[in-house]
This record gives sequence, C-alpha cells and structure tokens, in this order.
Amino acid sequence: MDGGPSHIDLFDLKPNAPAEIRGPFQSISTSLTGVRICEHLPAVARQMHHLVQVRSVRHAETVHDPAVYQMLTGRKHSSSGGNLKVQPDDFSQMATAFGRIDRRPAVMPRNIEWPETMRMEARILPLGTLKE
Repeated sequence: MDGGPSHIDLFDLKPNAPAEIRGPFQSISTSLTGVRICEHLPAVARQMHHLVQVRSVRHAETVHDPAVYQMLTGRKHSSSGGNLKVQPDDFSQMATAFGRIDRRPAVMPRNIEWPETMRMEARILPLGTLKE
C-alpha cells in the first residue's frame, strides 16, 4: 500500500511515549497476550493469534526511489540516487514471487495493488515477471 498509514497509528502505537511522538489513537488488547494494536482494528485484534508481526524490515537508503525499490523487490538497487527509471532488468515486486509459488486456480487475485498501480511520478514501479 503505497503511502499507507504509519506503523505508529496501527501496530506500534507507543502509548507510553510523550504526546508529540505517539499518534492520536488508543491501543486495544488483542487475542495475543501482551500485544496491543490500534483501536480502529478490532477485527484484526480478534485474529492477532493467527498473524505474524514482522518488525525487523528496514533499509539504509537516504533517497526515496532506491528505498522503495528495495522494499518492493527485496533487492538493493545498483543506484543510491533519485529519479530511478523502470528498466527491463529490474527485479519484480515480491508479490509477483508469492503469486508464482502457488499455481492453483484462484477465484480472487493473488495480489492487489491498492489504491492503484504503484508509481513515482509517471514511472510504474517494478511488477513484471519473476526472474529465475
């Protein structure tokens, strides 16, 4: 979800942090003892024992384009500069790989880009076919 809500507004509310650091929402208990999430996610809270929360994903990029590329593909881009252009040899988004793992027929799409195909300016970010 390009430009989605901040983690401090959904899953890491920091209720004990000073007001200028924490978000405006309250936390609620979940089905997993000791785990609290945003008050606006009660259905997720009831199912939290079925979910895995990954808090170790990060990058060291200082420029947005290569950071987005790495987060979407799992691969560091060869350039640390901005204004990256989509290239034929770009790696695909991880969702493409996930869709390839399970080839069973499906009624629903295996991945969805919401609210639209991810772009930076007029450039569509890597989605393409999976590289071997």
